[in-house]
Amino acid sequence: MTPASRFRLLERLAALAGQSVQALQAAVVFLTRVPLPFPARPPADITVRAMAAFPLVGGLVGGAMAAVYGLAVGVAGWPPPVAALLTLGGGALLTGALHEDGLADAADGLGGGRDAAHALSIMRDSRIGSYGVVALFLVLGLRLAALAALVEPVRVVVALVAAESFSRAILPGLGYFFPPARRDGLGVSHGRASGGVAGLAGGIGLAILAGLVAVGGLGVGQAVVVAGGGVAVAAAMGRLGMARLGGVTGDLLGASQQLAATLILLLLARG
Repeated sequence: MTPASRFRLLERLAALAGQSVQALQAAVVFLTRVPLPFPARPPADITVRAMAAFPLVGGLVGGAMAAVYGLAVGVAGWPPPVAALLTLGGGALLTGALHEDGLADAADGLGGGRDAAHALSIMRDSRIGSYGVVALFLVLGLRLAALAALVEPVRVVVALVAAESFSRAILPGLGYFFPPARRDGLGVSHGRASGGVAGLAGGIGLAILAGLVAVGGLGVGQAVVVAGGGVAVAAAMGRLGMARLGGVTGDLLGASQQLAATLILLLLARG
């Protein structure tokens, strides 16, 4: 390889590294309330590229939530149920309750909509209805119970990282395999994930699970169960969106994340 070729290769690698950092930064800005600097005029494809980093951001969110649990139990001496409640509150603050809001809106629309148009109209209403309240109560209650049942801080750390990362790893694939329900929704304005982005996000999610297996915090069988549970939720929500709405929406993606994370925590709490 000539010096000029090596230089071009290094230049290309530096550009790819810069794009990857930018995509991760965009994912953090989109999924959390962390005030990272971001260009006023980002590249047109940055939202799509950021989707590949969703499981990485999810892992960071899970780690932050685990830190809250550890402080609540190890420093403050709170019992597991109280620590679990504080952990869920910390996660909601960190993410701005983005996906919880999607869960409530999706429940209201799917539960109260007479048809697709009516359901989509309800989901755009910022007010929360009875279906949304019940959905939030049930999902947050199940997550709290699962975290409290795990008891040991190490198990809680592993469970939160696995649940928060893989529940976000499924979202690009859900947007790729199922069309947007609205012509003016996020899937149209921000772009749908490509097959490559969806595959990369899934691969990163699996790599995080493999890392948890490697450090001994997660069994191989548990990792398979986590991945299978996440994929099952994504497939079920995609089919439900197609049947009721003619596609998926941002609210449906948020609901999928919440349901997948809840199912994963419950499966891990079972042992």
